[in-house]
Amino acid sequence: MGKKNQIQKINKENNPLLLEVESKLDFLLKGQKSNSNKLKGIGNDLRKGFIGLALRNEELLKSNDQLKQ
Repeated sequence: MGKKNQIQKINKENNPLLLEVESKLDFLLKGQKSNSNKLKGIGNDLRKGFIGLALRNEELLKSNDQLKQ
């Protein structure tokens, strides 16, 4: 093990504040990953919804044209 790794290991073991910060950062990272996945799902749902609206709008325009005739 290199000297730098030994120092980092010792610092983590002897510094509860560092452990707490590291734990909170891990928690935040997990939250961000979860939110990212949820946002992707919402984005996909929105795309499907807009496609559905565009298709329905096209149907309504055709129906309107037929009624005008």
